[in-house]
Amino acid sequence: MLSIIVSSHKEDLYNNLVLNVAKTIGIEHEIIRIPNYGEMSIGQAYNKGADKSQFPYLLFLHEDVEFLTENWGEKLIAHLNLENVGVVGLAGSNYVPQVPNDWFTCGPHNFINVIHHDSEIHNNLSVPLQEVNQVYSLDGVFLGIKKSVFLEFKFDENILGFHSYDLSISLRIARKYYNYVISNIKLLHFSHGKPDKNWFLSNIKIREEVGSDFNFKKVDYIEYLAFKRFIMNNNKFEGSNMVRFKSNIKFYPKFDRIRILYHLKLIYFITKSLLVPRKINFLK
Repeated sequence: MLSIIVSSHKEDLYNNLVLNVAKTIGIEHEIIRIPNYGEMSIGQAYNKGADKSQFPYLLFLHEDVEFLTENWGEKLIAHLNLENVGVVGLAGSNYVPQVPNDWFTCGPHNFINVIHHDSEIHNNLSVPLQEVNQVYSLDGVFLGIKKSVFLEFKFDENILGFHSYDLSISLRIARKYYNYVISNIKLLHFSHGKPDKNWFLSNIKIREEVGSDFNFKKVDYIEYLAFKRFIMNNNKFEGSNMVRFKSNIKFYPKFDRIRILYHLKLIYFITKSLLVPRKINFLK
């Protein structure tokens, strides 16, 4: 009934996952392992795995996880049978800022149901969860989708590497269907993401291609925080002042979107990031 696709590069993690799924899923399933040691993007690996699947429901899953919920397969299938459902995940956001950004925004708009092995930091980064929480963007650790919906969109193989594949497919699908973060499946995740320059550039590419007009109303404080984070990452990953300046100007928030005080602060941060890039403190 459920095809689980895994882009795998560590055999011990994969073997542990297979055992954990067998003990907890509670329904008929198959696990499709696509060995991937960097020779293809995760989107390419996932598309390849989906082509091999035999069941009508798909789950794209990281291999460094452990399910803490019994019979979670039935719960996932029930969510995937909701009306007009797109992607079902365990972490996501219901706010898409104007500036390039990953799936994560800020506390009031994040829905996170993933426990990291070294903390329960998710409790401080998300709002209280309902059983079903509508979002736009989703984290790629767990992405459930009907095969029929997946075939309309698939993963964008022009996105290279191991970042932003989740942001791309979840936002594209959110144009037509409803995406959800669910609360009745608990997952333990053994690693954190490692943002790099490819992650940063992929976020820019996705914003240019998919846009940001998902919210009926933009919230100026969130727009301000998201752009400040963009300045920080731009400063971190781009070595050229000219490149940083052009991208800061290109994605600068519209003047009627945030209040004057935030504009003054952002202009200050942009100027300081160009003049003294190693000394800027974005936390203030």
